[in-house]
Amino acid sequence: MSNPATNPIFEADFSKLMNPSKIMGEFKMPGFDVNALMDMQRKNVEMITSVNQAAVENWQSFVQRQVELMQRVFEETSSMVNSMISAATPQEKAVCQAETSKKLTEQCMANVRDTAENFAKCNSQAMETVSNRMSDNLVELRGLTKTNLAA
Repeated sequence: MSNPATNPIFEADFSKLMNPSKIMGEFKMPGFDVNALMDMQRKNVEMITSVNQAAVENWQSFVQRQVELMQRVFEETSSMVNSMISAATPQEKAVCQAETSKKLTEQCMANVRDTAENFAKCNSQAMETVSNRMSDNLVELRGLTKTNLAA
């Protein structure tokens, strides 16, 4: 087999890409505070990271809750089957099945409601965090603009 061809992209020096302050440090514009802009972007990345972390935690909680619910459903279904088998008459079996089905349906609806409320709460918190950061960005940009106009 022959050696693979080298790609000049992979031979490039990416050290500047790994450290944005090096790139922006070379960018000079009179009256423009590059460090303030970099700080603003750092805060944006921190906000995105925190929102993503909250989303991951919410999903983990959701999956764990679903596992618990499935275990409970299997246990209750097993109990229902045992109750139906032990019922003496077909009428008792039908009553047992109806009561258990009603109970399971009510629990299912409560679980769906709980899940929907948890996701809505997580979404609301994420949107509040993003909205607050956007407001802060506008204030910081206005500050940069006023500083630049005064200079």
